Amino acid sequence: MTQAGTTDGGRKSVPDNETRLGDPFSTLKIFAATKIRPAHLPSPTTPLINREKEVRAARELLLKTDVRLVTLTGTGGAGKTRLAIEVASTLANEFQNGVFFVSLASITESSLVPSTIVSTLGIMEKRGKSITETLRDYLREKQTLLILDNFEQVISAASDVAVLLAECPRLKMLVTSREQLRVKGEHELPVLSLEVPDLTHIPKVKELLTCAAVALFVQRAQAIRTEFRVTTENSRTIAEICTKLDGLPLALELAAAHTRVLSPEALLPRLRNLFELLTTGSRDLPIRQQTLHNTIEWSYDLLSEQDKRLFRSLSIFGGVFSIEAAQEICITLSESSEGILNQLSRLVEKSLLISEIGPIETRFRMLGTIREFAFQSLSSNSESERIMQRYSEYFVSIVERARLELRGPNQATWFTRLEEDHDNLRQALRRSLENGRVEFALRLCTALWFFWYVRGYWSEGRDWIARTLTEAGDTFPDLQAEALLGAGTLAAFQGDFRNARSFLEESLTISKKIGDAPGEARALNALAMMERSEGHTSEAQRLQEESLTKFQALGDKWGIATALNGLGVGARYKAHYDEAIPIHRQSLELFRELGDKRGIARALANLGSNMIRKGDTENARKLHEESLLLYLEQGDKIGIADSLLELGSLTRRQGSYDMACNRLKQALLVYNEIGSVDGIITCFEEFAACASSENRFDEAARLLGVSQRMREVSKSPIPPAYRTEHEHDVGAVANALGDQALGAEMTLGRRMTLEDAVKYALAINTDKNNSGH
Repeated sequence: MTQAGTTDGGRKSVPDNETRLGDPFSTLKIFAATKIRPAHLPSPTTPLINREKEVRAARELLLKTDVRLVTLTGTGGAGKTRLAIEVASTLANEFQNGVFFVSLASITESSLVPSTIVSTLGIMEKRGKSITETLRDYLREKQTLLILDNFEQVISAASDVAVLLAECPRLKMLVTSREQLRVKGEHELPVLSLEVPDLTHIPKVKELLTCAAVALFVQRAQAIRTEFRVTTENSRTIAEICTKLDGLPLALELAAAHTRVLSPEALLPRLRNLFELLTTGSRDLPIRQQTLHNTIEWSYDLLSEQDKRLFRSLSIFGGVFSIEAAQEICITLSESSEGILNQLSRLVEKSLLISEIGPIETRFRMLGTIREFAFQSLSSNSESERIMQRYSEYFVSIVERARLELRGPNQATWFTRLEEDHDNLRQALRRSLENGRVEFALRLCTALWFFWYVRGYWSEGRDWIARTLTEAGDTFPDLQAEALLGAGTLAAFQGDFRNARSFLEESLTISKKIGDAPGEARALNALAMMERSEGHTSEAQRLQEESLTKFQALGDKWGIATALNGLGVGARYKAHYDEAIPIHRQSLELFRELGDKRGIARALANLGSNMIRKGDTENARKLHEESLLLYLEQGDKIGIADSLLELGSLTRRQGSYDMACNRLKQALLVYNEIGSVDGIITCFEEFAACASSENRFDEAARLLGVSQRMREVSKSPIPPAYRTEHEHDVGAVANALGDQALGAEMTLGRRMTLEDAVKYALAINTDKNNSGH
């Protein structure tokens, strides 16, 4: 290596072929002659995990002739500094006069930036010239890369950076900052949190370890405890830890430090108090990064008082939120809606908010770790009560508007909107109950239960309604009647007929008592559906006709169409197909007038189901395919599964057993996800019919055993119209196996757990038996 030279004043300077990275990595040197970091020099504390794409993007930008300034932006603890160092290491031999790391972590005065750079470069001021002039003179002809780390606290020095770049044509800069410099020629590269696992589908251990957040957590845990491993038993817990910490590298490293004394199972519940737990960082990190609280507080302290107030207020949101929601909930008498929009933009720029531009509107969200800091600040502030009140009022108004819209032509938009706001709605429910705002909670439940039903949140919806009714006591009877209707409908679709009957009968009783005729009609309609499911066809028809009469008296077109649909289903269950078809066509016509696409889908599907039983397979297929497209548009899970089931049944009857099984598997997955007992049972019976048709009689018998046991437990008999076909299928299997073998296989099926039975059905392979079809 070339011997270090000296400046005119005798002070040592950095030679042109050497690059020096200063504090906090003052011992780290990158040599222009090689891209390999010398083995005796320490690596940065936090390892780089799955950042190859960002490294490559920054490198490629900095090597372009017309790019002079690249800014790595991101929230505190996202790994910007570590990424900048890695980029520097790949560029070590690309800059003739060196790559220099300039730490700005210890300064807060913008005027000190030039002198800090001068100090890092090891040059001395020239007599009669300012530090800035000395710096410009030194860099004017040099091909150099400066890494300016932690620029957000000296952001007003951005103009000095712009001047320096303008006067030094071969100089380039790589800046790390929690916000953009906003100068001419700047190229921003956001440094996002690491990828976190999908908690709804936890992969196997090997695949889970490829997830960036998990890989970092495990690597840091193993650095502390070499025996630390991800296992089948702890994989979900580790995935939840990484998700709870938003994939934020600093938070993951701080959490991993606790694996010295805590197992993942013990660590996860303690993360409820994030800022108490994550307080022990590496000593060679800057003080502001030795605790998660300090890291976020650093950004918070750089905000104006007005922006701090909005930042605190936004923590009330449980998930993503719209500009409209922020304006309605967070605006005060001294703020305009335009002012809040500008404030949101500033918080995004400072990496305290994340913006997501969608096809309809831009929505915002906070990382959970940042939200927790902000909410702690809000809770200790006098404005918290006002914000929480506005939050509840706003989302109650949204769901009550949605309740009407979900029956009309804009329902797809409103289903999507409620889905996007679901975390906020959960938050509104939780806080309403915690703060004794029972009326708000009831209004939310009564407006949301139909959404929960359509989108498959059956158990969750029942839980919210049960908690709210418990708190309500004898208050708000009109709201309680509707909430009970929702609870009864959800229970009935889960096969819990005992509770469903209790809820629905209580709803009917309250509605009669308070003179709520629409409530009576709705409760009668739901009771008819439940009676039909239990096989009580005569009582179901009586209730359905009573419901229809009340809806007609009210002039309620949607209610009339719904009641007609129920009457048509009842006729089909009794094998009265010619009676059912005109009733469903009448229902279809009314739903078309209302523009209710979900209602249209239901009527089409029911027409198709009648066509299947009449043998008109071509029209049945068209009707169910049209219905399926409409259900998909609405995101109607039960409707999607029902259509797939009927299409599976249709293709089975046509002899396409492989296609039938594929459709049945898709339907079973959805039914199992939402907990539709009737759907699951019918799927097993259709699988059995497929297996019997392909002479796989052992498999058919086992599946029949599963469905038989489930019907007994749920007290859900086979509809009369379907009994003949079912008995024929059982008879065919019995003839093939004999009574003894049939009994043995059905017993095996009856002993299966639901989980095992679902796995068994999903593993069915018809290809090897289907070469002739």
